[in-house]
Amino acid sequence: MRREGLVPDQARRAFLVRIGNGTYRQEYIMYNKAVMIVDDDADVLEYLAYLLKRHGLAVLKAHDAESALHLVQSLKPDLFLLDVWMPGTNGYELCRQLRANRHTAHTPVIIFSALSTARAHREALAAGADLFLSKSELPTTLIQSIQTLLGQGTPSPISVAGSRVHGLLSAGD
Repeated sequence: MRREGLVPDQARRAFLVRIGNGTYRQEYIMYNKAVMIVDDDADVLEYLAYLLKRHGLAVLKAHDAESALHLVQSLKPDLFLLDVWMPGTNGYELCRQLRANRHTAHTPVIIFSALSTARAHREALAAGADLFLSKSELPTTLIQSIQTLLGQGTPSPISVAGSRVHGLLSAGD
């Protein structure tokens, strides 16, 4: 099954399910929603992509605002996840540009940053973001926030204990 705007290998992911006595069968997750992550930190980008894919979301990745704007000319993500501090155009300005584009004006946007100040929160909302999260909040609230914004109900639980998450997400941008 091909979802408009996605490359076929992004639309479906195979995994094995154990059915007993060392027997497995192959099943597929069909991605019904796509999230574009924009972050210049490759480690954070890969971790967030991994987390979202584990929850059945297709992931589009961009390392800067210019790449993201180029991708949205041909792909239509269902939600944007933007880092604030990136070289060139920052996440606030990218959000403003997405809101000004008639094709992405109504697409939900979550802005995240290592800064967890009231000013950063106000600036994200003023730029047009639907939600602002600090990086320290990402592991615990990101999936629930995405599913709420996309109207998908309750997320499935995932454990991040013992992972590199806290080190990656608590480091500065």
